[in-house]
Amino acid sequence: MAELLKNREVMRKVREELNREIGENPITEANASQLTFLNASIKETFRLHPPAPFLIPHRALETCEVMNYRIPKDSQVIVNVWAIGRDPSVWEDPLSFRPERFIDGSITADFKGFNFELLPFGSGRRVCPGLPMAAKQVPLILLG
Repeated sequence: MAELLKNREVMRKVREELNREIGENPITEANASQLTFLNASIKETFRLHPPAPFLIPHRALETCEVMNYRIPKDSQVIVNVWAIGRDPSVWEDPLSFRPERFIDGSITADFKGFNFELLPFGSGRRVCPGLPMAAKQVPLILLG
């Protein structure tokens, strides 16, 4: 909500989409999922403000090398999701709130853990159990 309030143009686009797609009809889970720009705004918010900045710690099962760093077996590994969301090698103009980056097709990231550019809820076996609820409720809360 704060990012929408700080970015009047984005808020205007969300309102226009809401008026165009839903109009005076009641807002439901089904029609909230059809709001492309709203959902892009939510992804952009999760990119900049992940619910937890670090994922649950993992243990390296074997010694490996990641980006020229040697990670010894049994090391505790913590993923910094906050930093990934602001990485200029992944995101153009990473500190700007630009939901359009999720619409134009250049970035197809989804916050459900399938794309490693955007992991606000983690991924795999240790994905946040609240993800399904958040995915359905956040748009409804914003529109409510």
